Amino acid sequence: MKRITVFIIVLLMPSGVWAWDGSGHMTAGAIAYYYLKVHNPAVLSKVLATLRLHPWYNQQHWKDTLALLKPDEQDAGLFMLASTYPDDAKKIPHFIDGDRTHKLWHYIDYPFVAPGSSAIPQQPKSPNAQEKLNELVRDLPAAGNSSAKAVNLAWLFHLIEDIHQPLHTAQLFDADNPGGDSGGLKTFIRIDTGSPRELHGVWDELVKGKVKTYPANASRLLAMDKYKESNLPELSANPKIADWILKESFLAAKQFAYLDGTVAGTQSHPTTVHVQYLKDASPLGEKRVVLSGIRLAKLLVTIYHG
Repeated sequence: MKRITVFIIVLLMPSGVWAWDGSGHMTAGAIAYYYLKVHNPAVLSKVLATLRLHPWYNQQHWKDTLALLKPDEQDAGLFMLASTYPDDAKKIPHFIDGDRTHKLWHYIDYPFVAPGSSAIPQQPKSPNAQEKLNELVRDLPAAGNSSAKAVNLAWLFHLIEDIHQPLHTAQLFDADNPGGDSGGLKTFIRIDTGSPRELHGVWDELVKGKVKTYPANASRLLAMDKYKESNLPELSANPKIADWILKESFLAAKQFAYLDGTVAGTQSHPTTVHVQYLKDASPLGEKRVVLSGIRLAKLLVTIYHG
């Protein structure tokens, strides 16, 4: 079996390094928890046992976060923290093996060439989210319980969620960005008369909330009729990681984020869109988060031989 690369982070860091913009990630993690609680509590117990071996489990940051939740929500909170661990970890500069390529694991930017553009598309870099996910899904089932497995499990959580964010799977090639816009990081929009905003950031922030509200919000979403499995044909129609990326997120990026190439502004000349843009994007963002949580739960059942 190929060895999974593991990063063990220096643990004693000042509290100021933590980032808390992971609403989508935490909501998806909580959705995975509540899905397993209903459909496979035996696997849920196994996953929790692994996550309690995570090197950050006894650190103050995780303890303080879990303390914000009700006692019966704290196991869901552990799923939430696992979901945001890779983003928290990349704020810390010291890794034992010094390998910084983990930054590339968070996305896979398939090229979208704007209509009429002569830009030459570039294929995704390696390593990337799709490659790393395939590795994790292959190797985690045979891994024994350990802190290393807990770290890799957190990466699985996070990357499943990342690839459901459309702008983690696509980048625009046009005259202003002949080398690609890095998943919307170099493309800017103005919503009505507002200030220019980075397109990627707009999509990162579609799902909002606070730590205390994520568990209840996840339960509420799972209970909604539109998110019952019978009303989510994607779950059966698109069973593979590549499907989630290319048949769903990439197409959503083209149609809803870039509006088929009409959203292509720069910081000095942003594309103006109306508030309806956000009204269309928000329910899509919510659905992508729900799908990622359910799919994560189903993958965990496979990994833990449930």
